[in-house]
Amino acid sequence: MSEIKEKKEERITNVEKLLILFAETQTHCLTLTEILEKTKMNKNTLLVYLHKMQKRGLITSRWIYIKGKRERLYCLEVRV
Repeated sequence: MSEIKEKKEERITNVEKLLILFAETQTHCLTLTEILEKTKMNKNTLLVYLHKMQKRGLITSRWIYIKGKRERLYCLEVRV
């Protein structure tokens, strides 16, 4: 029984995984394409998580241009 409890405690949520991913980058910012490549998540599922994180104030987003292509940039919101 305690083995099952330990396995449940080891699990981290997708939001936690995304926060770790942002924190591990030097700039704390990633494009949508980079996040998709690193997480291998379904794009629609990922967008739902990113939207919820943005509403909670955990991340911010803005449009940038890379090689003439518009790309969404998501950044970890740093609070002091």
